[in-house]
Amino acid sequence: MDMKECAKHVLFIYCYYVEELDIPDSVTYIGKNAFWRCEALEAIHIPSGITEISEGAFGYLNKVTELTLPSNITVIGKNGFVGLGNTSGAEIHITIPKNVMYVGYKAFARTEAIKSVTVEAGRKENLQLDGAFRVCGGLESVEILSGNVIIGNNDFRSCSVLKNVTLANGITTIGNYVFSSAPYLQKVEFPSTVTSLGMGVLYKSSEAVAYYPSSVELPYYALEGIKTKAAYSVNLDGKTVTIDSVMETPLEKTPETICGMKISAVPDEYKDEEKHFHYYGEENSQAYCSICEQLNPNHIHIWNTPVWNWEDDYSKATAVFSCTGGAGHEEEVIAEITSQTTPADCTKKGETVYTASVLFEGKNVQ
Repeated sequence: MDMKECAKHVLFIYCYYVEELDIPDSVTYIGKNAFWRCEALEAIHIPSGITEISEGAFGYLNKVTELTLPSNITVIGKNGFVGLGNTSGAEIHITIPKNVMYVGYKAFARTEAIKSVTVEAGRKENLQLDGAFRVCGGLESVEILSGNVIIGNNDFRSCSVLKNVTLANGITTIGNYVFSSAPYLQKVEFPSTVTSLGMGVLYKSSEAVAYYPSSVELPYYALEGIKTKAAYSVNLDGKTVTIDSVMETPLEKTPETICGMKISAVPDEYKDEEKHFHYYGEENSQAYCSICEQLNPNHIHIWNTPVWNWEDDYSKATAVFSCTGGAGHEEEVIAEITSQTTPADCTKKGETVYTASVLFEGKNVQ
């Protein structure tokens, strides 16, 4: 059997009981779905002559415990290794060689076995990542060591235990929702070469601190909802940076460097909690700043019927107006008191009725 020809087709698809796979060195191309769901395979050897792995070629090889990509490979197609090692209990570390130019949608997605991803330095051609590692539930570390990388939409989205990200200088494009839904991610330093940040890059990554170039115009919801974000600019010496602004919480601890360049200055005002940027949630939905207790000036009050608290001698009352347009928002107003006595009659004892009134939000409330 000519393996060189077989590997171009889906000859081994759903071969559930194949346990070993040795691809000859003469093979250069693995075709679409060639070994899709060969779920008994525990090891695969991909020879150095392979230059392209097509869509779904090694999809859902759940028992594989390790993977080494050959240095000559240039293309990894959609779902190429989706679900890799998902039931193996292994810790797989993926290195993308410097000759790879394209990694397709969900190429390494939907697995908890992949623990780290490294993109090699020293590449001459651009590498396009296209949602390649989304929903990698065990992925903890991402190192992109080459500046010739285009990080596409959703590349590391919903990598729920991702903690560490390193991005090389030279990277210019970060797509939409790239590092979103990564609640354990601590810090991301976007290089000074970045010219485009997509929407929701760190959406639902609430503990992250992001450093980004001041020259980048942030699109809708690019860095909202994270712990803090700081804009910086590179100084004329090309070796140091200045932090220009800080939003959300003040910087708890100023790092020594950003993207390898020393920080020359952080204005005192950006370390002062009283001068931080107030965050009121999406579309001004919160009554108070989530960092301090300042009332949102754009908050729309929706008042309940007040609760009246009377003094023992009925000389004074307090009206408590509760706003339902924002959690925990209450205001107390001291009311003016008037008294009125109704005459007694033969069937009912006379009673004293006290009426309190207050002018609130332009209305007289009794």
